[in-house]
Amino acid sequence: MAGGEDGAVAADWRPEGVVWAIRLSEGVKALDSTPAAPRASAEAADRPAAVLHGCAVLVIEDEPLVALDIQEELELAGAGHVRIARTVDAALSALSEHRFDLALLDGNLKGEPVDSVALRLREASVPFCFVSGYGREHLPQGFEDAPLIQKPFPPTSLRQILSELLYLRRLHAAE
Repeated sequence: MAGGEDGAVAADWRPEGVVWAIRLSEGVKALDSTPAAPRASAEAADRPAAVLHGCAVLVIEDEPLVALDIQEELELAGAGHVRIARTVDAALSALSEHRFDLALLDGNLKGEPVDSVALRLREASVPFCFVSGYGREHLPQGFEDAPLIQKPFPPTSLRQILSELLYLRRLHAAE
């Protein structure tokens, strides 16, 4: 089964895009390689238009497929620029190089603590939420005010929480 063994799926992040290497176990039949049709238009019709209105969003997520899925959801919700950081160092570098309107922070980056990223987001006044398959007790202490989106999550939850973060940011900016 693809992804069932260590090293069965590997992503090579290149400037021109991601190159995937997938090793199938013996006995797994290859599927038709014809490009898939775009997602059903009914699904797209259920999405509110431009919830994120051109926002720059930093997604800090170490699982490539999860990061790409989140990126797609953000872009469908109107995000203008979505940057993915897969490590603490990459996230800190992105925050020093660019300005972001919002961020999503995975609570566990291959066992590496994300406290420094959460602190840097707070210092830069970037609203963020944690995205984790674990409970709040596994997240950095002192950030209880940051919402937690539990994996797996429906896209509507993601859009709702990010919309609330944007609203609160605009409210504080108006004060």
